[in-house]
Amino acid sequence: MKSIKLSSKFTNLSLYLSLLAPILLIPIIFNTVINQGINGKIIFGSIIFLTFISFLSYLFLFVCNAKIENNTLILKKQFRTPETYTFDKIGDISSFRLKTTKYTTVKMSKTASIFEKYIIINSKSLFFNDKVDAQEKLKELKQIAK
Repeated sequence: MKSIKLSSKFTNLSLYLSLLAPILLIPIIFNTVINQGINGKIIFGSIIFLTFISFLSYLFLFVCNAKIENNTLILKKQFRTPETYTFDKIGDISSFRLKTTKYTTVKMSKTASIFEKYIIINSKSLFFNDKVDAQEKLKELKQIAK
């Protein structure tokens, strides 16, 4: 079996570029608080900002580069060593879409009761169109392993 990349080519790049938004917003928020004081708009904006930070933290914990190579699934999270799994270790698969980006969550079993969670990002945008749908491919591999 040839090597098939499941995650987007620009997973790492997009993840790190998304860090620029909070870094640029922090001085703007502080300047607004100093000039206007704390009011309802500031509190609402801060809640949205903290939600965005939480989502980015969640992504940094679980986003991985994924590829299929030599009948194994290789998943590498940020700042960690790659993990290799056979197809029978594929657990629950779910996904959600935000505009043109699809976030596929897969749980891989390490042992009978311990699961590791991974998020695979696919993009259907004009410039970064991924040809392989990670969710469909993982479901197919899970069926093959049964």
